[in-house]
Amino acid sequence: LYVLITSCEPLRIYLFNDGLTRLCTTQYVKPTNENMSERCMHLTNYAINKHSENFVPNEFAEEQDAGSKRSLAWFMEWFAERHGDGRAALLWQRMGFLCTKMLLPILPTLQREYGEVFEKKKKQKNVAKENEKGSHHHHPTTMTDDEAADGSHCFEILGVDVMVDEALKPWLIEVNTLPSFATDSPLDDAVK
Repeated sequence: LYVLITSCEPLRIYLFNDGLTRLCTTQYVKPTNENMSERCMHLTNYAINKHSENFVPNEFAEEQDAGSKRSLAWFMEWFAERHGDGRAALLWQRMGFLCTKMLLPILPTLQREYGEVFEKKKKQKNVAKENEKGSHHHHPTTMTDDEAADGSHCFEILGVDVMVDEALKPWLIEVNTLPSFATDSPLDDAVK
């Protein structure tokens, strides 16, 4: 999942309606002592599965139902066809809730750090403005102090890895603060 944070006070996040779905390259079988070492059966990690003899690369971005890596839009459509639109909507809602819940514990830290950075910039701007008043050359500023203090001045994109169980519960696997935007297939180009 790709999550865009445009504001941390108030929290404003957007969940991109597409992303990447990674599939194991070996048919899944419930873990046992005998198959536990089958990494391509139990892990969907692209870096592991791309070296499997069963890996199918994406030849064309338009081929939504082929390849070991597919789009999230394909997955949601596939899921809706098999389980109904209502269950697909419920899964999407749960993934959105997961992303929100993931951010809530770190929100105070984000707000504090954001405030410190932009409060410092506001003070620097005020000092520069005062210095300008003392000189004979006046350079008009493009933004008032109130405008500089309000609003959003930056954004962040997070890559959120999720696994969905049979009960439609999404499980947080990891959060990437610097998700890869490298592209090695037409699908990557289309999504990223």
